[in-house]
Amino acid sequence: MSDAQSTLGQVAQLFGELAELPMAARLARLAELDEAAPHVAREVRALLDIDEGGGDFLGLFTLAPGARAAAARTDPSMADALASGEHGGESTALTIGPYRLVREIGRGGMGTVWLAHDDRLARAVALKFLPPVDDGPTMSAREQRAQMRSRFLVEARAAASLDHPHVASVYDVGMHSDGRLFLAMAYCAGGSLAQRLERGALPVDDALRIAAQVASALDAAHERGVVHRDVKPANVLFDGAGNARLADFGIASLPGYDATRTGAVLGTLAYLAPEQLRGERADHRADLWALGVTLFEMLTGARPFAGASPASLIHSVLHTEPVPPHGWPDGVTPGVKALLAQLLHKLPEGRPPSMSEVLAVLRGGDSVSGPRFFDVVRETTAPPTPITTLVGRDQEQHAVSALLAESRLVTLTGAGGSGKTRLAAAVGSAQRAIWVDFSTSTDPLHVPAQIAAAMRIPEVPGRDRLDVLVDAIAARDVLLVLDNCEHLLDAIAMAVERLLHRCAGLRILATSREALGIVGERAWLVPELSRDHARELFVQRAAGQPRLGVAA
Repeated sequence: MSDAQSTLGQVAQLFGELAELPMAARLARLAELDEAAPHVAREVRALLDIDEGGGDFLGLFTLAPGARAAAARTDPSMADALASGEHGGESTALTIGPYRLVREIGRGGMGTVWLAHDDRLARAVALKFLPPVDDGPTMSAREQRAQMRSRFLVEARAAASLDHPHVASVYDVGMHSDGRLFLAMAYCAGGSLAQRLERGALPVDDALRIAAQVASALDAAHERGVVHRDVKPANVLFDGAGNARLADFGIASLPGYDATRTGAVLGTLAYLAPEQLRGERADHRADLWALGVTLFEMLTGARPFAGASPASLIHSVLHTEPVPPHGWPDGVTPGVKALLAQLLHKLPEGRPPSMSEVLAVLRGGDSVSGPRFFDVVRETTAPPTPITTLVGRDQEQHAVSALLAESRLVTLTGAGGSGKTRLAAAVGSAQRAIWVDFSTSTDPLHVPAQIAAAMRIPEVPGRDRLDVLVDAIAARDVLLVLDNCEHLLDAIAMAVERLLHRCAGLRILATSREALGIVGERAWLVPELSRDHARELFVQRAAGQPRLGVAA
């Protein structure tokens, strides 16, 4: 973590603490801070001044005469001032410091947004006002004030710390006469992505360009330790040139400071990652998920997960896989489809490790880099290292590969020592399969856990291991090799049947002395070697070393 990142979190933490202290205690703490970290003390003191209504970041906060009742038609706290202006009274041109309000342009849970004009610099700005907060002395009121101030500070600090062309710039921060804090930020005249999506899907090139610009902003934020946590079309704005700008860092987490707690679910339900819905602490990979939801929506015109109620939507996010309602539009490459599959992986470990990798695909790369199905299995268990070359099994290897192209479950059967494992290893290695060896397994209850361990899929507390497995591989093309299944035949058969039913892209190559007995299984008896091949194999085993160049 850089010094700048550490300062952001430290200022936020200290501001939240000192704002609730009595004045004498606050001044004592500030004096101590002046000695220990004067640069931090200056920033905390400026924010405390704002909180008390005494200043702003630029020292320009003044309320224009005749506008003390700051008002807007859609805001009850501003109604009187506007009403008097409409009936020939004082002017309706409301001025707050150097900002002259023009009209309301947005409204949400974190307050209202107004188009305003900065008379000093002759430019349009957006003023975001936080809603009024209960100023009572109760504990709940104090907690609400502290939380609102913290979120406001997070947004101001997070956005102001990012000097990036695709982040909506924050220019100033101040306080209205009614005690509400406001941000002055870049005005984006092109509206929001949410407004564009009301008309349906975007052209593929436009969707990828916008996603790349948002990813670039998030990459810069993540580099500074800032996680947005509310990426969605309504928070993607467009400037006059049509470039995307990421806005609203109101629930972001800063390095060293997080205004939310584990267990709290903040954000917009349709764009929250599974771990956020479960109330778990989210890191930068939650932003990757939200970008995936947004990109899917831009390409298809529909969100990847739907539900008639919040409960059904949450169930959809946690347990279903996204399918384009009308198929993928022309121009969506296999690389983009693979990227979306990774971005919408149910487990954070299954998503790309960083936004820079996402950018590589969005900017024209064909696929996510690296020879892996998805991150969580990039170091899966490999087949056993053979001590001999594959002798006399060339035709059998082709035959088994052909069966796997036709059937999702192929079981190699035969007596012990007939070469089932060696043949499966050759077929699996050629197709980069994930290897699971049950030769030493004795507990049928551990079958799902053993498969998950081979795939490096971590356990999720409180969830069935098989369900976690399904979440990890449901939308992906995976070949599993299950070796020596005869030791736990019934338990493996049950697990295989459930996995095949729920994972459309899964294929399984099993070895067992007898078939698993599942509908759709292709049992294939491994034939005996010819006498000459058996003799050659015996010589290799006796020598203990593979003889490269022996005809397979």
